[in-house]
Amino acid sequence: NAHLLLSLVNQLLDFRKLEIKGEKVLFKTGNIIQFIKDIYLQFKELSTTKNIDFTIETSVDYLLINYDHDMMYKIINNLLSNAFKFTPQNGHIQLTVNKADRNDKEYIMIEVSDTGCGIDEKDLPHIFERFYRSDKARNRTTTQSGVGIGLSILYQIVEAYRCHIDVSSELGVGTRFDLYIPFAESETTTPQIEG
Repeated sequence: NAHLLLSLVNQLLDFRKLEIKGEKVLFKTGNIIQFIKDIYLQFKELSTTKNIDFTIETSVDYLLINYDHDMMYKIINNLLSNAFKFTPQNGHIQLTVNKADRNDKEYIMIEVSDTGCGIDEKDLPHIFERFYRSDKARNRTTTQSGVGIGLSILYQIVEAYRCHIDVSSELGVGTRFDLYIPFAESETTTPQIEG
């Protein structure tokens, strides 16, 4: 319960920071592939504990780009945390990293897919709304359910840093998030938060 409360407080602080004045984006050069692999390893122990098959796949071994390390960690950590939350034992979670073109621009695409409970079609348009929780999430046990701000914070960050995120899901089959990260152009900027 203490860990859940700390996580909630941190999420609220992140959300408030974004709403009031935004966060400074600190682009630093780094090998984003190794960065993502390090995050993967952090979740590997959890996959063993929960008896979930967790794999990573990438066609790129080394890619040196400018990106905000803290922002990237928050986004990927959030996506993987949700995948583990809603994927049962003996399920599968796949983390995929590749280059991709979108609207004639080059991106890094990070895909997180799972064989979890899935999201109802009627809930998909609302999953990034603050405090929105589907009926299925509301009916889960206390240790598994959240308060509905994790994906909202994620979406705020994604929008602020000019990334794109797509989601597809099917009840009883699983969910897939595709995150598109542009190759950073600037060194330090302040994101514009709407609303």
